[in-house]
Amino acid sequence: FELQSSQKFQIWLDLYQAGAKRPPPSKILLSEWKNASGQLSLLERLAFSSIFSFDLTDAEKSDYITPTYAGGPGGPSECCWVSGDYLQRLLTLSDYPDLNKRVRDVFFEGLLKYPEVFLCSIVRLQLRLANANAAGGDGTSAENNCTAGMQMKNELTRELIPHFFQPNQNPQLQIGRDVISAVISHLWSISRNMVTLACIESWRTCSKTGESPSIQLQKRVHQALHTVGILRLLGPESITPILNNNKDVEFGIATAMILADQEVIQMAPWLNERINSQGIR
Repeated sequence: FELQSSQKFQIWLDLYQAGAKRPPPSKILLSEWKNASGQLSLLERLAFSSIFSFDLTDAEKSDYITPTYAGGPGGPSECCWVSGDYLQRLLTLSDYPDLNKRVRDVFFEGLLKYPEVFLCSIVRLQLRLANANAAGGDGTSAENNCTAGMQMKNELTRELIPHFFQPNQNPQLQIGRDVISAVISHLWSISRNMVTLACIESWRTCSKTGESPSIQLQKRVHQALHTVGILRLLGPESITPILNNNKDVEFGIATAMILADQEVIQMAPWLNERINSQGIR
């Protein structure tokens, strides 16, 4: 069983509906199959097609960040990229050595087409899995396995985060500033901890080993300015978790100095609070 085209999937779907008198439930398509390669061929057909609509939670529906993605002018109507179950099944299949490249190709095509939706969906999925396991769920099941596709998930996250949390990224994605702002605000509503970690990681990776000190300094300044823009976007309540609750002193001081220069905070009280919070005498 291998579906080589969307037309063949449509035929399969019509046959199912003719017999069952209803579309196949999402759970059937996304549960664990013995024929992993055949299942992947089906998921490949669904990736960029509006043939089939997945069952979505209200939270997942909120990850339609832009009108274009949500079916606006020139935009697709498919919803697989906001389906946590769809992403989780692909991640699980990426652990099969003979399927890894095919899964990667699907993921990265989705990443290039819908980076704003992709990032929010990946973060929401990971948070869902972590909460399920913390609540005593089965952390080894296909549905709740936090470690499924971990290598792929890390690669996707490393690729996506700089496009939203670092300045001057690859123009190939063509992400507008308004979209970046919408994504960061939406991510803040999903997971404040993730936004905090993304800001700190972006600072740590904004310059590369081997670059001249002047280039490294320039990139650090630009990154600090970019982070300040994120803090101003998210509002005063973001300052404490992002600026204070991290162990990167250089990141904290560089960002605080710009905030103080813009009269958002007062440098001396902030520095005293930071020193006291670190237990420094």
